[in-house]
Amino acid sequence: MARLQTSAAPSRLSVTADGRAFRMLLIAPEAPLIVVLMGVYWAMGDPPLIGVLVALLIVGFIARWLALEGARRSYTVAHYREASTLAQLALFLNPWSADALA
Repeated sequence: MARLQTSAAPSRLSVTADGRAFRMLLIAPEAPLIVVLMGVYWAMGDPPLIGVLVALLIVGFIARWLALEGARRSYTVAHYREASTLAQLALFLNPWSADALA
């Protein structure tokens, strides 16, 4: 006999674009600021200060990602002190990062 689905909950496979955008913002919260600054950078005729700010944001994102990746790898090989130090560094770089908080 075939069973009918009685649950009204949506399946996990149907993810809306809003849900994807929200998850992306949790992963890279710097992205909207970088996009806005790049727009201002091009609109104002390439001012160096805004270019430096964009570069610093990108370097900060890469540094946080490397710290999180290093913490994950250190944790998997049971180097807990190093993993904790790298996770603290990632939290210092962005205290609201969902990855660093996890």
